[in-house]
Amino acid sequence: MNDTTIYDLIERHFIGELTEKQQRELRDALKANRKYRDRFRESALISAELRHLASEPAIQPSVKTRSKSSPAFRIGWLSIAIAATVLLALGGGLLFWRADLPATSSSIATLLDGYQYEFDAANAPTSDEFGVGDYTLTQGAITLLFENGVKVVVESPADFSLVSAMQMQLDRGRVRAVVPESGHGFVLATPQGNIEDLGTEFGVYVGTDRDAELHVFAGEVNLHQQTQASQRLSEDTAVRLVSGNCERLISTNDAAFATSAMIGYQRWQESQRQWREDPSTVLYFDFEDRFEHKVDAIQTEGRSSRLADRKLAGNPIDGDVRGCIWATGRWSGKGALLFENTDDRVELEIPGEFDAVTIMAWIQVNRLDNALQAVFNTRDWQAGEHHWNLLRDGAFRVGVSGAFARSCSHQRVPLGRWTHIAAVIDAHRGQAAYYIDGQRIDLATWQPNGPVRFGPTTLGSFGETSDDDSKSVTFSRDFRGRIDEFAVLRRLLSDEEIRLAYLDGNGFD
Repeated sequence: MNDTTIYDLIERHFIGELTEKQQRELRDALKANRKYRDRFRESALISAELRHLASEPAIQPSVKTRSKSSPAFRIGWLSIAIAATVLLALGGGLLFWRADLPATSSSIATLLDGYQYEFDAANAPTSDEFGVGDYTLTQGAITLLFENGVKVVVESPADFSLVSAMQMQLDRGRVRAVVPESGHGFVLATPQGNIEDLGTEFGVYVGTDRDAELHVFAGEVNLHQQTQASQRLSEDTAVRLVSGNCERLISTNDAAFATSAMIGYQRWQESQRQWREDPSTVLYFDFEDRFEHKVDAIQTEGRSSRLADRKLAGNPIDGDVRGCIWATGRWSGKGALLFENTDDRVELEIPGEFDAVTIMAWIQVNRLDNALQAVFNTRDWQAGEHHWNLLRDGAFRVGVSGAFARSCSHQRVPLGRWTHIAAVIDAHRGQAAYYIDGQRIDLATWQPNGPVRFGPTTLGSFGETSDDDSKSVTFSRDFRGRIDEFAVLRRLLSDEEIRLAYLDGNGFD
């Protein structure tokens, strides 16, 4: 689905007009794309403002009781005008205001992500939608996205209740809340007091003894306790709440509360095992062997380190890392290779011929310095060999030597963010499909003329062998950025499998 379709679904969500199928489509889109989640939060802020204005007496004009020059009247309609201006800035038609705007739906939060989670059958959601009610998370961890943009991570075991879009009750367990501007005033209630957000990120733990801990990581909160005066707590403050009292702790413990990104990392670690175990996997670099080779990866000229092929069956096809630096990948604590300097590359050799092959990678492009920058190229591009480059504008330049070469201009790889790219090549039928972030962007066709092959191959560079007796290899088309997962499989993945591979590797923001 394109942006217009997703934006329409967001609009219709806030006026309660989505079917179950459309709700699932919107959930998938929010999980898959940070841009849509940002749009959702913006829409939630506007929706909340318009609902407030709809119930505000100042916008119910009466010539008998209030003149148009009165301050209340002017402020009320000024707010409406500002909101309307924001709506137009967001693309027009995103939301419309009416005095009888209904409740959005019975759902007030959506399951955004989760890792090996289970609910007690008696207190479980019926789908990925969470309405007002009680819930018991018995295993794993989840991230909930409230309709006002509040994001709450819940770790098991946990007993919690959703009271409204602006209030959640935690009776046992551990949560981390990230509250944007659209959710200011969100309240997390505990047995020891209520925590009112003032624009912040905080963690709360409630033990089986019903004592609690509050850790403010950013911004401020108001703490309301029955036996104590309300107090404002600012970032880097942690307190223990026991028997109505508030005791200061030495420091906050950020690592004790899972983030949404941490859940995404755990889920990826579980899902990436399928590629390691898949009998069709030719090679699989997960870049998780970074610590073993971190010292070696601090290169001197001509020195290399090993990039381990982590598939579980068959002979490994390890790569020789030349000049690259081990760096942080999609998640903090995960590895990637940074290609920054001339001749940075990974060299490997892939034997055999392929009538069917799928190639997938996660890349982050920092710069596009050259007319062509190599993602995955064979040496010399001989007959039947596949090339995968980026043009200066971020479009794919792809081809199979002797079959086709084309530029995929329908969509481009953006700068500065992690992007999933994939190619599915059917040499038997003469078709090659290319994907960005789980969506097919191009389909090349040609008259079949034999299998695809690779041989000596390079990540991040293109090698050409000289014609003289030295047979030296010169490298060019330097890639500038990071690579954090690379796989080659001897089979054709479907559009749905590509989409799921993207979703499994997403969740890092």
